[in-house]
Amino acid sequence: MKGMRTIILAAIMAAMATFILIVLRTNVRLHDENVALGDRLAKLEAQSAPPTTAPTTNATDNLSSEQMSELLRLRSQVGALKRQAAEVKSTSPRTTAAAPQSVDPADKAKQDAMMTIQALAKMNTSRNWMMAFVLYAGDHGGQMPTSFDQAMGYLGEDHKSETLLTTNVFEIVYQGTRDGIANPSSTIVLRETTPNQSADGSYFKAYGFADGHSEIHKFVDGNIADWEAARIVKPPGQ
Repeated sequence: MKGMRTIILAAIMAAMATFILIVLRTNVRLHDENVALGDRLAKLEAQSAPPTTAPTTNATDNLSSEQMSELLRLRSQVGALKRQAAEVKSTSPRTTAAAPQSVDPADKAKQDAMMTIQALAKMNTSRNWMMAFVLYAGDHGGQMPTSFDQAMGYLGEDHKSETLLTTNVFEIVYQGTRDGIANPSSTIVLRETTPNQSADGSYFKAYGFADGHSEIHKFVDGNIADWEAARIVKPPGQ
């Protein structure tokens, strides 16, 4: 995961560098072409100008039709190049490169990596508890535990130390029997009490479901309450 983020970050930086180089080269090319055409235009008008001792006339009056055509074409090209140069200048690296100063891509990648590690740890913890809950229910007529203490003895020895430290992170939201659940795979039994915010502004929480699986759910729009309400059921009679 970390290696993939590093590759993506490097690709983004390379693309930005390439874009800036293209813009700079385009600016130089347009400037050179503008100067060259301006020189050609000035020479053509100078060649067609009458001697200083001659009566004052319009400089274009003595041009042949071919020279007039060339003069108009050059003027048109100069005008077009000036417009292109102005457009390129408006999108030059001065404005393009200054925008993303508030976010350091390296810091964002580190934050994302840390959030991923934390999410996976919480998902593993919720899965361990759900396995203990299912085992408890199997020995108690399908009744789910009403507290973490009741299911404590069903935790594997390898998971007790890491899971005991996180009991205050989760809460039990279903305390009935497994038979009272119509859709175990979509019914929340325990959930993380406080949502976690990702670097991109979204939120996520860890959940354990009645069929024994656990998952991390990400909320892009932050509408956590409605999503949970559709997946939390009350035991029959409550």
